[in-house]
Parts: sequence; structure tokens; C-alpha cells
Amino acid sequence: MNSETWDVLVAGGGGAGLSAAVSAARVGASVLLVEKTAELGGATGMSVGTISAAGTALQQAAGIVDDVDAHFEDYLELIPAGRTRGSYDLELTRLLIDSAPGVLRRMATLGVRFSGPHPEPPHSVPRMHNAVLGGSVYIRKLAREARDAGVAIRTLASIAALDRGGQGEVTGAVVRAAASGERTRIHARRGVALATGYFGANASLARRYGRSPETEGIGSLPEDATGDGISAAMEVGAGVGEMDASSPPIFRTREQPYVRPEPHLFEAGAILVNVQGRRFANELDGPESAAARQPGGESFIVFDSQLAARIASAEDDSGPGRNGWLSHRKLFLSTYPAIAYAYIADYRARADFFEAGSAAALARVSGLPVGRFEETLCKVNRIARGESLDPFGRRRVGPGVSKPPFYAIGPLGVSVSSSGGLKIDANARVLDTSGIPIPRLYAAGINGSSNAFIAGHGHALVWAFATGQIAGRNAGSERLDRGER
Repeated sequence: MNSETWDVLVAGGGGAGLSAAVSAARVGASVLLVEKTAELGGATGMSVGTISAAGTALQQAAGIVDDVDAHFEDYLELIPAGRTRGSYDLELTRLLIDSAPGVLRRMATLGVRFSGPHPEPPHSVPRMHNAVLGGSVYIRKLAREARDAGVAIRTLASIAALDRGGQGEVTGAVVRAAASGERTRIHARRGVALATGYFGANASLARRYGRSPETEGIGSLPEDATGDGISAAMEVGAGVGEMDASSPPIFRTREQPYVRPEPHLFEAGAILVNVQGRRFANELDGPESAAARQPGGESFIVFDSQLAARIASAEDDSGPGRNGWLSHRKLFLSTYPAIAYAYIADYRARADFFEAGSAAALARVSGLPVGRFEETLCKVNRIARGESLDPFGRRRVGPGVSKPPFYAIGPLGVSVSSSGGLKIDANARVLDTSGIPIPRLYAAGINGSSNAFIAGHGHALVWAFATGQIAGRNAGSERLDRGER
């Protein structure tokens, strides 16, 4: 087995890993970053690109007075039913909120432009800042900064196992090349930072942490999210927290930027059809699993002008940011890069959005079978008029899909994800199962999400960038052993 020596090894080339690599290099460490896929990006690169923060320049320009204390109190209102503040590590959660303003300033310094601030209940003031070019812009800026700082980046290479020394410290890792399977032992003189993301594509780990049989065959997003860093750290005694693969699957567009159409469209009367033009499930009762079993795993959301009239438009906005949907109690189609909340006019530029003056015309432009699609709408409209019962048990059918123009979003895919990760402290040190730091091992982003409360728009990216910086800086600052100086 070949071997190499670096000061710091970073595993994962998303927002957390790149932030860790840059920070380690800035304190003088030699850094190797390995990424298992052919391109950098990870979940950060696929994201809408939202950062929620308080006391920002955009807030000040809009006359909004805000601070991290108010942000923290509002943020805790997102805690789900059945959980309490005591369910989470509030020190780490507070670290997230306190780090947000600095993260936003840092990204702006790198040249990322933001829109906003945009509102998001239950936040008492607008705090959502959306990257104008989406999450991929963070990766481009950070990758350039990493290369400028001297970071060596190696793609198609993944971490296979961690090495430990005689005192229990992590001394490096075995890295596997994707193409050849060749393994290289990387001796990391100062430390290893893990930022390999989610574990939703790791079937055995997902089953261990709650993946239900009915979602077994559904693809993960990202597709390569096998949680290599989590698995490797667990093998050397790391503790984990909030590990959960039981969350329900979600719809995602097939076209970039990847966005999730809002479920409230179904509550307002939208329906789902498969590529054969047929309905296949009760849209109000978790239809995603059924959608994944349709031909090609694809489906379309369909609605008409009656529902479209309830969707906000830019004329409803009064600023700062996209607030028309909230101030007028209207709908929006999804969150979206730059504009935060997308309306119909925004979707018209997408290749997966269709509109037409008749059902037959909509079927033709979206590639659906005309006759079968028209038949489906006839059945839906008879149910809406009370002339028949819904065969899928949907009780609130809505007004039907009968008034032109007609609209469709799709084809949509379905994906599953995961949450939780390695237990870390506020210094991003990985903790063992008894809560003791494992020397020279750090984790960032979702790999180090442990028991921090991460929810709502704009906080997962803050966590990725902030913990990446902390992990990289601390790993790069570790003292060398006397024989290695």
C-alpha cells in the first residue's frame, strides 16, 4: 500500500469540507481534501443556497433591527411537537445561530451575492438571505479559495478507514481510489476532519437507524451519500446522535436547481399523475412512496387557473424580499435560489414547468398521453362536483382541475435522506461513546450534526460552513509530535 504524509486530511468536498480545508490551510497546515465523486459540491452544491442570519447588512438597509438573541428565541419555536428544548444540545444550537452573521459576511466577501432578507414564520423579522446563483456558487467560490490557499484536491477518492496511534489519537486514514480500488495510507500529522455528509444511500446504516421497508428502494439525495465518515468514525469508537433515516420521502424536481414543490399545492386542490397520465394515490396522505413506484419513479403535479389564482405574484410583494405570499396569505410553488419563494412567473423559465389553454394541449407539451390524461381530469372533476367518490379516499378534493389555463410541474422524482451524525463538541472534536474527545479527529456539517437542532430554511448551510471553519482551524493548529517537527 502506498503512503503519503500531510498535516491535515479532509474527507468530503461539499461546503463543510471545503471550509475545513481552507481554514486548515490558512493556519499553515498542508492539506489534502478527498471527495468520492467526480465533482465537488455535495449537498451544498444541490441546495437552494439559503442562509438565515441576524444583524446583517441587508437587514440594516431595510431598516430591520435584529440580533442573535432574538434569532435564537425565534428559532427554538421550530422545535417539533413532542420534543422540547431539553431534547437538544443548546450549546451547539446557540453556536449555529451565533455563527450565522459571520458566515454570511464571509460568503459576501468571497463574492456571493444575496437577495433578501425574506420572511419565514415563525421568525419575527425577515432573516432569510438567498444566494443569487443558488448553492453551487458557494462551491465555486470555496474551491477557488482552497486552491489559492494551497489545498490539494483529489476527487474520486473516498475514506475507507481511520488509523489510530498508541495513545488513541487518529493518525490518518486509508483512502480508496474509485476507479482502480487502489488504497493509499494517508498519514495526517495534525488531524483528520470528516465532512462526508448524509448516510441516506447506505442501506445497512439506514436500516439500522429506522429506514422503513416501504422506502427501501427509493434513491437518496445526494445519490452517493453513504456516510463514509460516519461509518469510519464509528469503527474507532465515535458516538452518534440524532441518527435517523425514518423521515418520509420527498418530491424533488429532476432539473437543476433542485427544488421541492410545496405540499400545500395538494391541499389547495392540485393532483398527481404518473407518466401514463393516471392518478395513483391520495395526494393528501403521503403520496411520495406511491410515486416512487410509478413507471420511471416519476410523476407530475397538475392544477388549473382556480388554484393559480391563489398563488402570489411579484405584484403582491412589498418588500423587503419576497413577502407577498405571507402578507396576502397566498401560496407559492417552492423555495428557490435568489428569489426565496417562487411564483408562476418564476417557474416559466424552467424546463419542467408547462402551461396550456386546454387539457389536451397540456398533455402534449408535457409528454403525457392525451386521451388518458383527459380521462383522468374528467374523473377528478366528477369527484369535485360530488358525483362520485375518490377511489383513493381523498376527502378534500378541492374545486377540481377544469378551468383553463392548465399547469403541470414535472417530471418529479422522489428521494430520501437522513439526519444526525457524529457527536461533537463546540470545538468540532468528535466524541467517543462516553463523551470524551477522540484526539485529532474532527467533524463538520451533517457529519457533525449530532444533537444540535437544525431546522427551517438557511440553517443547515450555516452549520456546514461554521463547523467546517472550526474543524479545519483546530485540526490545522494541532501540535506536531516531537519526532515529526
